[in-house]
Amino acid sequence: MKKLIKKFLGIEELSEAKFLNFLIEFFALFILYRCSVDVTAFCYPTTWPAVVFIYCIGFYLATFFFDTAKTPCVTGLSFGLLFTTFTYLLLFIGEEIGWLISLGLPLGLLVFHILSRTIVKSFRKTEKITKYSFFVPLVLGFVIAFIAGQEFKKSATIIEQTPVEQYENLPNDFITEHIVGMHFKYYTKTCVWDGWRPPVHEPLLVMGLWMNNMSDPLQLSLRERVELYVKLFPDKPYKMKCSCGSVYTDDELWDGLPSSK
Repeated sequence: MKKLIKKFLGIEELSEAKFLNFLIEFFALFILYRCSVDVTAFCYPTTWPAVVFIYCIGFYLATFFFDTAKTPCVTGLSFGLLFTTFTYLLLFIGEEIGWLISLGLPLGLLVFHILSRTIVKSFRKTEKITKYSFFVPLVLGFVIAFIAGQEFKKSATIIEQTPVEQYENLPNDFITEHIVGMHFKYYTKTCVWDGWRPPVHEPLLVMGLWMNNMSDPLQLSLRERVELYVKLFPDKPYKMKCSCGSVYTDDELWDGLPSSK
């Protein structure tokens, strides 16, 4: 396997220690993914967080083979993005099941491990540009969270001021779509596997809730919620294919509704 990796990456020198370290980290990340699916932490992310997550994992593993000192600015930005992403993931896990408990679980321990290694690699024997660049994604993350919070508050206020019988006139925008889709399409909290759970993770929705310390502003039953979603957003799927949630896929909640896109 070592020879195949060296040939694939075009690397001449790869020490036994570094190769072993890479294998340990690779399998740790695989376990992290499986654990995140089992507790609905990062199970089915929307497109943009999926791209960010894949890039972070790819970069993290690449640091075992390439000299990051040759690209100090990119290294700092990438480690900062990795730290920001996994900090969000740790916050998401800990919000529902508690911080001490989450750190005692495999998922929490693995996230904390990657965060600690990221800090060490970013600040130990690195150039100033790497250290400064590290903080750019962190600041950007706070800006994105603030904007998400403002947009969520705006949409939630409109929903709360709209009579139930006029819900069909709600605006057709990004945040409203995600608020209406909560609990059957989008999940907002960690959920231990029970066979029925919303499959899609949208961090902007979660951050919007966090920034406003709010619960669901839409007062409808789950079936009424799905029916409203179908009316307001007929071009969007209301039910996702969830490989681990067979009860979700076959639930009678969907009976009588048009086929999901």
